[in-house]
Amino acid sequence: MSSEWNSSVSRTNWEVNREVVLQDEGTVLLNNGKAIHEGDNNDEEDNADLFSFDYDEEVVISIDLSAGKFGCSILDYHTKSLRVLNKDYVVNKSTITSHDLIDEVDPSANDISMLTGLLIMEVNPTVCLVPVRLEDWIFEYIKTKCNEIHCRLELLPINCFKKWSPLQSLQLKGHDNLIILNDLLSNSRFTTTVTLGTVACILVNHEQHAQLDEGNDSTVSNNIIRGRQTKSLYEDVIHNIGYIDIKDRMVLDENAMSALNIFPTAHKLGHDKMMKNGFLSIFELFNQVSSDYAKRMLKSWLFNPLTNREQIEKRYSIIRTLLDRQNAIIFNDLTQSIKRCPDAFGFINQLRSGKSTLRTWSKVAGFLEKGIAIFKLVSSLKLSSDEGNILHDIKNKVDLSALKECLRKVETVIDFDTSKDTKTLTINTGVDKRLDECRNIYNHLEKILLEVARETQGFLLNVLHQTNRRITKNLEKLVNAIYIPQLGYLVTVSTLLEPFLVNTPDLEWEEIFRSSDNIYFKNEKVLELDETYGDIYGAISDYEIEVLFSLQEQILRMKNQLTAYNILLSELEILVSFAQVSAERNYVEPQLVENDCILDIVNGRHALYETFLSNYIPNSTIIDGGLFSELSWRKHNKERIIIVTGANSSGKSVYLTQNGLIVYLAQIGCFVPAERAKIGIVDKILTRIRTQETLYKTQSSFLLDSQQMAKSLSLATERSLILVDEYGKGTDILDGPSLFGSIMVNMAMSERCPRIIACTHFHELFNENVITEHIQGIKHYCTDILISQNYNHIDPVQNKEDHESEGITFLFKIKKGISKQSFGIYCAKVCGLNKSIVRRAEELSNLINRGDDVVQHCGKLTEKEMQEFQKNQEIVKKFLSWDLDLETSTTSENLRLKLKNLLR
Repeated sequence: MSSEWNSSVSRTNWEVNREVVLQDEGTVLLNNGKAIHEGDNNDEEDNADLFSFDYDEEVVISIDLSAGKFGCSILDYHTKSLRVLNKDYVVNKSTITSHDLIDEVDPSANDISMLTGLLIMEVNPTVCLVPVRLEDWIFEYIKTKCNEIHCRLELLPINCFKKWSPLQSLQLKGHDNLIILNDLLSNSRFTTTVTLGTVACILVNHEQHAQLDEGNDSTVSNNIIRGRQTKSLYEDVIHNIGYIDIKDRMVLDENAMSALNIFPTAHKLGHDKMMKNGFLSIFELFNQVSSDYAKRMLKSWLFNPLTNREQIEKRYSIIRTLLDRQNAIIFNDLTQSIKRCPDAFGFINQLRSGKSTLRTWSKVAGFLEKGIAIFKLVSSLKLSSDEGNILHDIKNKVDLSALKECLRKVETVIDFDTSKDTKTLTINTGVDKRLDECRNIYNHLEKILLEVARETQGFLLNVLHQTNRRITKNLEKLVNAIYIPQLGYLVTVSTLLEPFLVNTPDLEWEEIFRSSDNIYFKNEKVLELDETYGDIYGAISDYEIEVLFSLQEQILRMKNQLTAYNILLSELEILVSFAQVSAERNYVEPQLVENDCILDIVNGRHALYETFLSNYIPNSTIIDGGLFSELSWRKHNKERIIIVTGANSSGKSVYLTQNGLIVYLAQIGCFVPAERAKIGIVDKILTRIRTQETLYKTQSSFLLDSQQMAKSLSLATERSLILVDEYGKGTDILDGPSLFGSIMVNMAMSERCPRIIACTHFHELFNENVITEHIQGIKHYCTDILISQNYNHIDPVQNKEDHESEGITFLFKIKKGISKQSFGIYCAKVCGLNKSIVRRAEELSNLINRGDDVVQHCGKLTEKEMQEFQKNQEIVKKFLSWDLDLETSTTSENLRLKLKNLLR
């Protein structure tokens, strides 16, 4: 380790928050709010696991924010790929949270925090590297995100972000890799300064870990095959370099992902059939992939919906091809063949590191077999004329003959059937003549050793014949010949014969070692065997290693083709999953438009809720806001805002998330649950639906809701979609409606108004001069209900008979118009609230609806209360007129009786 890395770290207060780090020349690791410094000698055993580093599975992300620019790079040790931003992201300083307002404003309500959170959630890193000079607001945000996914956060000195020499010394193969690397280095002074600093930090971090591990003896498998190690420090770490492309991605923050249930937030409980067949998240719905790499790719796709129409429609074309009736049989076969395809990155990493086992080679053979079968199926598909999708890439770019040749070599060399029985890697007969000869000798070694043992027994029988007849009779059990790898061939003699052997003349045997029962000798005969056959087991092992190493080198020479094909197969597996769900759930291909602010969905359905119901009731949505570039859209009677009203529990929230999910599914490249859909491409989905309350957030629910609302309005553009569910319900009856109404009217007057779907129970807003049905830019939907003839919704108290079946039937249909009632009391009634409470609530509601003075009404005494009052007055009068002075001689018992009669 360099002396610079070992130098001490001065620090001030490390408790809950990071404050100051001076002389930042060492690494500081944060774990559960505690700081651990490299060079500290205390609690070494407890902290040892923090410095462990897996060179096959780690995912390292490096983040920096400097001089108003954001940089990021990611190194995946599993795929040996480095990804970087194609240019530094310029910070919008107006959205950066002030240090003075850090406790008052949501720190995630800006572009940098959203981008950082998105990258961390997508990559799911195991190590996060940041500079010690990082500003507190972004540091705290990164720290929170890392704690959520149990990622190790490391603070590195600023010097690590300035050491570009490792980056300049990278030796990458391939034309594309060299082009990207040269482009990054040539633009370093202008557009990629901060990003290149993050790359340098990752490389320096790798160098430090390599130096820490240098010279340490590691425990390795007996099956390790090692070749010559003459490569540079980074050659085995980075094979490919690519860009983190954020230009063509839809942005979803954690609020939107939680509200839309993109990833699981709950677990299925019980054995209900409905729960068994239903899905609680989009990831579960599409998680029909089997390989680990495909699962990681699926998560990446779900984190990053596309905004590039051409890229999205390429995915549509593949689903369309797979679902073509002419391809039905092939599609079924392909669905089965692509399952459980091994991960090429995994077995190539094992081959490169020398850790190949029987399982490794089984994966190699399995991948090649699956790859050949899938290639043949894809080649049999009737493809459309669309060029450039992965089906054409598989058909035209994959070398089938090379795959077959690889598989032939693997199956020729390795005997998988015998290997499975013996649980050791076995080489086939006929691969290497020298190996076959050694095996033949080894297989006949028992006979050879038996012959040597008999000759030895005969020799000793002649020598000891006159000594002890009892011993000579059991000589076969006392003398033997064995072979021990590395020690060679030996004669074993029981220790019972040692006294007789000492007195034997001309016994030129060399004792090698002894145990409690036997003595192991070398005599002339076994020395001949050593000379003739040598260490036969060692020779077999050497020849097997040589054969496997040769095969390993042949496979590794094809690593680029195999990993490229692995990526194609993973993409195909995801799209096969999309196609399966689309076919099973009757999804349709949406129409995407780039310039129109439109959301036209006919009979749309909720992608998750419909999996729990046999008959889901669909709903349509139409938002036509003109062109995105049209600033005077309101003057042309266009509408970009929908306000939904209606009864409680009538499906408003489901309607919101249903539309959000249809847009989301369309832009991940999947068909959508609807009869027809036309969607103007969305750049962000922003939500105020679910209050994100946790133990570590001490803010009130309304404050958290307001932060979400402010964030949505701040980040939205005319291409965005905002979903709002009952904002304002957490405060008083004046402020809540005022805020909601002000937001809707203000956004309707904005030239850059996004598409907004909002629902509310603030019916007082829909009076004259507030939000009328004719206000420009806003259209009104309400949920439809069926009211029973026996249910008097004007005065429910008049219902003399109380039947549970009477009241409201929710139709779960959306229609144009405004609902003036929420029927909250009825909802509480059917939920089981006490009938007397419901009856009193209905009385008060009726008074308010009639405009009566509730306070005055509640202050009046009932007839029963008046009678009780008069009765009590009489009692008080009698008690006050009772002269207790006359009762001095009355016994206590008589006084008690008189008082009792008085109170009656």
